[in-house]
Amino acid sequence: MQFNGLTLAALNGYALGGGLSLAMACDVRIAERQIELGLPEGRLGLPPCGGSSCRLPQLVGDGWARRMALTGEALRAERALRIGLVDECVDAGFAKIVAISVADQASHTGPAAARAAKTLLQAERLPALRAAMEAELAAARARIDSAEQQEGAQAFFERRAPGWQQ
Repeated sequence: MQFNGLTLAALNGYALGGGLSLAMACDVRIAERQIELGLPEGRLGLPPCGGSSCRLPQLVGDGWARRMALTGEALRAERALRIGLVDECVDAGFAKIVAISVADQASHTGPAAARAAKTLLQAERLPALRAAMEAELAAARARIDSAEQQEGAQAFFERRAPGWQQ
């Protein structure tokens, strides 16, 4: 949240849970067509973490954010592009190349101007993001070692559907 330089995510594999949270924290996300992105934490009996609950609705809107967080559905890169989760979709093997190209373009921007632009673009969202991350952490701590979380993790490792207790 404090880094003033350009951050890029070159996605060439699965971006699930924490991986997607990390990618969403970046300024630019470039995804290869074959990847899948999602928030499967709910299937493990946990809420989304890492700033996902705040960043996801900003990127994709409330409807898609709820769908992703509440179903654990993984999206292909093309759909992620259409809904605004990634900024560019490229063929396999090209995410890193395109990310380096974007970084090169950014190198032509004055460093002080880039820092100021990033600060201004984030100014309104940072307090809400900090509060959301604190709330996420509290929610995750409340769920760790719960019966639901233990069942979700066990089901994951056993490659079966969880047997949730109502």
